[in-house]
Amino acid sequence: MHTRSHPLPIRNEQWPQALKTLAAHLCNMAHAVLAYLDTVSRRAAHRREMRALSDAELHDLGLHRSEIDSCWAESEGLAEPTRLHLVPSSKL
Repeated sequence: MHTRSHPLPIRNEQWPQALKTLAAHLCNMAHAVLAYLDTVSRRAAHRREMRALSDAELHDLGLHRSEIDSCWAESEGLAEPTRLHLVPSSKL
């Protein structure tokens, strides 16, 4: 009776290619995680900048402090634009 020496159905000559494929997938995952962290960091910085504006600056922009989060979400493309000054002229 013949038993397998390992549980994976990969022949010895297939291991180098399997390892290359695994390394490529791990590299792609690392790039995706770094891109996600970069996006989250950039969005957080924009949000902090908006929250740092004075009430007078917000008034000049036509915003109230309570609208910062929704305005931020619209400007980041996370919510449908509803403010006239955020809607592209092609949609008017």
